[in-house]
Amino acid sequence: MPSAPCLYSRGTDDKITIITAYVDNMLITSPSCDEVDCTKREIMDKWEMQDNGRIKEFLGTKITHDRRRRRISLGLTAYIKEMVNKWLGGANEKSWVPMLSVANIAGGERCEPQRAKKYQELVGQLLWVSNTARPDIAFAVGVLSRYMSIPIDSAWKAAIHVVKYLNQMNKYQLHLGGETNEHSDTPVTTYTDTNWASDPTNG
Repeated sequence: MPSAPCLYSRGTDDKITIITAYVDNMLITSPSCDEVDCTKREIMDKWEMQDNGRIKEFLGTKITHDRRRRRISLGLTAYIKEMVNKWLGGANEKSWVPMLSVANIAGGERCEPQRAKKYQELVGQLLWVSNTARPDIAFAVGVLSRYMSIPIDSAWKAAIHVVKYLNQMNKYQLHLGGETNEHSDTPVTTYTDTNWASDPTNG
């Protein structure tokens, strides 16, 4: 697919097969089990490949299947634990919210070069977590991304705060599919609050 260099597909409708590849890892999916088996045989005829069966983990993401609810869940508990150990130094600090206030970040001194590199590494990890299975930190990570080229101390503290939030909510998962009606045990509820002055420097 032109928009996704590592994503390939063939067939249509119930015969479609989608393959995603990353280095030496590969996922194959299709509405038809026969199509999956056929694709695996064709690939294994040309290249040496190990079939690990139904997916349970991919690139650090735990994948669980609930066939009764027709739902797939994505979790990053193990990856988040590694982040907590690395960035909090083993401290079990937690927070109930991902970001306290955008105003707390504005201004501040520039980070030392060594910390600036660490900031970029940390925000890169947070971006991956946000895009993979934790959209609840998307806003906070978006704000932190503004300071990637010139990290400041207040942004560093805010990034560490997001890690504390993930430590508190490390068992949260992203559920795909399943029941979506009003009688579901996990209905979708959204809230919005327009704030035109959240940036104290440009508001």
